[in-house]
Amino acid sequence: MSRADILLHPIRLRIVQAVAAAGEATTAAIAETLADVPPATLYRHVGKLLEADVLQVVGSRQARGATERTLAVARARLGADDLEGASREDHERWFLGFLLGLFGKLERQPDGPVVLEGFGYHTHQLWLTDDELTAMASELREVIDRHIANRPDGERRLRSLSTVLLPEPDVPVVPEDP
Repeated sequence: MSRADILLHPIRLRIVQAVAAAGEATTAAIAETLADVPPATLYRHVGKLLEADVLQVVGSRQARGATERTLAVARARLGADDLEGASREDHERWFLGFLLGLFGKLERQPDGPVVLEGFGYHTHQLWLTDDELTAMASELREVIDRHIANRPDGERRLRSLSTVLLPEPDVPVVPEDP
């Protein structure tokens, strides 16, 4: 199973997101956060994430006769090498898993108005050269990296920012009026 298959599974992606949000977490803490996931399923998926080096054990202690491990995210980003040789069907399956994960987040929102502060989804059409795209992606990473290490402080709320970049098929350029 590829790293992409491991990481882009909806439950495993939620586990990684829960650990990333906490910085470090025990499996018991993850189970509390993902209360809708049966314990056996949770432990099986945590095991797969550890085997794939997506999660790492950063500590352990004895608790009630068992060893309780503390986990952290080791490597959750997929690189070009992880996607090399992937078929169109692979990308469609991974993208569907990604979208289902987002839909699950919306579905798990408490009853009431869905329009929460900061909630939204947007599409922007951008004309970019490959160099401009690379520069923009770098700028976005810099902005996100400035905030990714924030921890809860009583005022902060956990928010998810998901990005999708889809190249458009070649389209004819409509000439501007003279």
